[in-house]
Order: sequence, then structure tokens, then C-alpha cells
Amino acid sequence: MSNDASGLPQAAIDEMFRRSARRGILPERRPTSPPASGEQASSAAPSDWQPQDGSHATETPVPPASYRGLGSMHQSLEELSEQTGSLGVRLEELEQKLSEAADLGAAITRLEKRLGTALQQLMEMEARVSAISGKLRDTPSYGVRGEFTCESCGAQGSIAIPLKCTRCGKQGWWGWWPATE
Repeated sequence: MSNDASGLPQAAIDEMFRRSARRGILPERRPTSPPASGEQASSAAPSDWQPQDGSHATETPVPPASYRGLGSMHQSLEELSEQTGSLGVRLEELEQKLSEAADLGAAITRLEKRLGTALQQLMEMEARVSAISGKLRDTPSYGVRGEFTCESCGAQGSIAIPLKCTRCGKQGWWGWWPATE
């Protein structure tokens, strides 16, 4: 691997320099001392290069366009870092919302249980009311006011039934009389 921050293999860096030299951007790279046998050429810094014509370079060679792109790569990495931080904040917000949703889910579960209990009680009351209504319909006076028509005068709904006090024995009437004129 290379010693620079790009993480590019040394062979790739050497190839970039060779291409740049062919385009006239950089002088061709020439190591100052030949590598030992079995050893690859070490990565030479731009100050170790010599121009092809044998003269010594007086100026620092211009790095290839790919090296000039390192600044934009660094800027892109900074932008990615900011976006990652932003994503981290959003992830925390999402986790908070999920926690709130879990709390809401637990509240809904409790409410469902309470509604189930209320529904069960309502069904029991409905069954009791139905039983009472059935017994009431079986009584002789159930609905008599709406259904009674006198055979003698044709009056409808004017009906009374005798009642007797079981303590004193006095008899009275309970019912509906026609309005007096």
C-alpha cells in the first residue's frame, strides 16, 4: 500500500505518474538509486525525480490531475461526514419516534382491553334487557293502551285496570282516561 492518504496501491500511483509524464504534466519518474535485486522500486517523493534530459528540476513538479482531485475528495469526505452526522441525528429522532410509537402501541393495547371489557358488559346488559322485555311482553297489560279499542263506543287507548291495596283492601284504578271536554 502507499504511504499517502489516498489509500491507492503504489502500482496505481506509479501508473498515474507515468501517464502524467507522457502528457507533459510531470517529468518522467526516475529513481535516484536502482532498487536492490528482488526488491520493488520504493515510492519516491516528487523531490527525488529527475527530468528525462538529465538536468535537475528546480521547481517542484506539478502533481497529476488525480492528486489535484484529493482536495475535492477531502471536501467530499467532509460533506459525507456532515451528512453522516445529520443521519445520526435523524436516526436518533427516528428511534425516539419508535419509542413513542411503542408507548402508543402499549396504550392502544390497554385501550383495546378496556374496550373488550366494556363490550362484554354491554352484551351482558343487552341479554338482561332482552330477557326483561320478553317477560314484560308476556304480561296481559303489555302494550294494551296502544292496542285496546272498546267494543261498545270505539274509544282507543282509554283503559284502566283495577288495583287493590293489600294493606287496607281499598280498590282503585290504574290507567288512561280520555281528556275531559
